[in-house]
Amino acid sequence: MGYEGLSSYGSLSYNTPFLDSLAKEGIRFTQCISQPLCTPSRVKIMTGLFNYRNYNRFGHLGNDEYTFGNLAKEAGYVTCIAGKWQLNGLAYKDTINDWNDSSRPYRFGFDEYSGLIAFNDFFPTIAEIIGKKVAVDGKSFYPLIAGEKHLPRKSVFVHYDPRWNNNTNRFRGQFARTTEYKLYADGRFYHVAKDKLEKSDLDADALKPQEKSVKQMLVKELNKHPTFQ
Repeated sequence: MGYEGLSSYGSLSYNTPFLDSLAKEGIRFTQCISQPLCTPSRVKIMTGLFNYRNYNRFGHLGNDEYTFGNLAKEAGYVTCIAGKWQLNGLAYKDTINDWNDSSRPYRFGFDEYSGLIAFNDFFPTIAEIIGKKVAVDGKSFYPLIAGEKHLPRKSVFVHYDPRWNNNTNRFRGQFARTTEYKLYADGRFYHVAKDKLEKSDLDADALKPQEKSVKQMLVKELNKHPTFQ
């Protein structure tokens, strides 16, 4: 969310009354400065240090860092982090041994963490809570909310066919995505973390090794499902 996304900051595009009430009744920051990029800002806010002290590479938090998660947990708080993590060093998997360790948030003091969840994951989660086995397409995230070991999704598949009117039906299609990248069945590939409006289709001949790896994984995900007719 950007500065312009809240009506309490003057947005003319969004109406956010509940968040505005937090600003009215609490504290509204008007001069809080960060770097203009996600990962360096995330490392800084989590550790309280200037980037020249501990920012070693993009998308990575060093194993020896001490975060506000560690701080709060040591003080007796139950902790949770939700949303974009991107601190495992995926782009450097040839040199970082634990780049695919999904439990790293625990190391930094977080009792729970949440990443990718699909809408069809809620049904099996509820089924697991009430103790009933069902055969569905989704993946239960009950272990996550129960504080147990949880293997989060690496990708999500979406089949979109509204069958309503010509205006909405023109967007029908299929795609698979991670938190960072999105691949359509027709081959369009976007770095949605940096290109949310999907303006720049990534050139297949110019992909970085990490991007090629992600695309191959998403192709395999798309191939699990019937081709869109």
